[in-house]
Amino acid sequence: MQKHTGLRLRMPAAALLLALALSLFPGAARQTAAEGLATGCAAAAFFDPDSLEETFGLSFRTEPAGSLEEAFRAAWSAVSLDGIRHLVFCLDGSEAAGGYSALLPTSADNVEKIGQLDLYAARYGGYFAEESEVFRLDGRSSAVSCVRQLKTLCDAKGVGFTLLFLPLHESRLRSLDQSDLLRYKKSLASVCDLWDFSRSALSADMRYFYTKDCARTSTLDMALRRIAGEDIPAESFGMRVTASRAETQLAAVQSAPLPENDSGYTCRVPILLYHNITENPVSRADISPAAFRSHMEALCAAGYTAVTAADLIAYVEQGVPLPEKPVWITFDDGYLSNYNIAFPILRELGMRATVFAIGVSMGKSTYKDTGYAITPHFTQAQAREMTASGVMEIQSHTWDLHQYAPFEPDPAAARTTALPLPGESSESFLAALRADYAAYQAAWGSGFYALAYPKGQYTADSEALFRSLGVHLTVSTTTDRQNILIQGLPQSLSALCRFDIPEGMTPEALLALLETE
Repeated sequence: MQKHTGLRLRMPAAALLLALALSLFPGAARQTAAEGLATGCAAAAFFDPDSLEETFGLSFRTEPAGSLEEAFRAAWSAVSLDGIRHLVFCLDGSEAAGGYSALLPTSADNVEKIGQLDLYAARYGGYFAEESEVFRLDGRSSAVSCVRQLKTLCDAKGVGFTLLFLPLHESRLRSLDQSDLLRYKKSLASVCDLWDFSRSALSADMRYFYTKDCARTSTLDMALRRIAGEDIPAESFGMRVTASRAETQLAAVQSAPLPENDSGYTCRVPILLYHNITENPVSRADISPAAFRSHMEALCAAGYTAVTAADLIAYVEQGVPLPEKPVWITFDDGYLSNYNIAFPILRELGMRATVFAIGVSMGKSTYKDTGYAITPHFTQAQAREMTASGVMEIQSHTWDLHQYAPFEPDPAAARTTALPLPGESSESFLAALRADYAAYQAAWGSGFYALAYPKGQYTADSEALFRSLGVHLTVSTTTDRQNILIQGLPQSLSALCRFDIPEGMTPEALLALLETE
């Protein structure tokens, strides 16, 4: 983490001098192909340019600033000299307050597991420690003057202007003088409409933040979706404050109740992992039809509702409710028995499941084009039949990253997981993942939104890459924590844990596992 400090403009005249200097010395401008700029407080750097582009229909760059002076210079230069068409100016209170330094992450980690609050607090709780003093916003007049000048310039140039007050964690909010904060925002709203995201139900949960001063990129994405008029999971997140209603609107923001716990926007989802169903189980990956049926009947009797990857994604990204007792039933590899045995049992009991199928093995009873026999896999036609029924959801276990080295021409070069080969460069590794995904997409006819890592193994790079390709959810085979899904935080869908269910597990033991998971 790093602290950002800098000079604060305390006199409106200083802003005027800056504007004059920038007008007289155009060589100071930074040329850029971007059509929009997000700047202001340093936390503006954590906006996703692609999300800004989706919201405003323009290509964007982000430019953090360590002080109001830097932010004003960047904004004025971009509007008057760089020819941008939209300015997003971000505030967080630090630009109007002296005495404290905003605490920001040195980088944004957007792939680590963040679901369990106790584990997150144990690792990052120090970044949300309470301040020992209350800070006055004595520089608010200067900050408002800068905003007014930027708004006047944007109007004169025909440039769009959006003013944001960014989300803050409650530990930061409590350190700001509330009377000063209210007056500051009211003055800003007299200049132009203000989107105020500073305080909401999200402010009470550190998982929506990197630090007390910096919201996660996905939290900022929600703010942009609110501005665009889209539905978001956090219904009370963000308010457009206007001059005519500022008093009432700002009072509502600052008095917004903070939840006592996270039960209203999180859900624990246990995930079961099966593979092959056979009358003669010989390995841990096998389970008998009788045992599988007994597990499914026990789940039904205990009040569990089977959900799918699509359901989990809809809960996190759109706020669509999940049932009171959800359970996700998954299969890996895509064996024919999933179609012949599991599919009819699930349909009979009114349950659903997801099969993560190996693409290259669909319809095969031999290993690729060799003569090596393998357990038969269902065909693509059977996969589409299961998908059309609504009972079985077919997702990716990669096209061919689950190779069996002894059957490969060059065992040393076999890709048995979505991990880099020994000594492989990052470029080569990521190119292989892209090619594998493209091969499955070409064969299936569309992309996948969920992926099970072969052998459950993954890297931060693989997580980031698959997300960029449109995979919203990934699963591993680890059991190191609970799966806590958080509305508005897609990161809580990363590398979810699963329980491998063996033949010998009784229905009673299965239910006990789910209750303690």
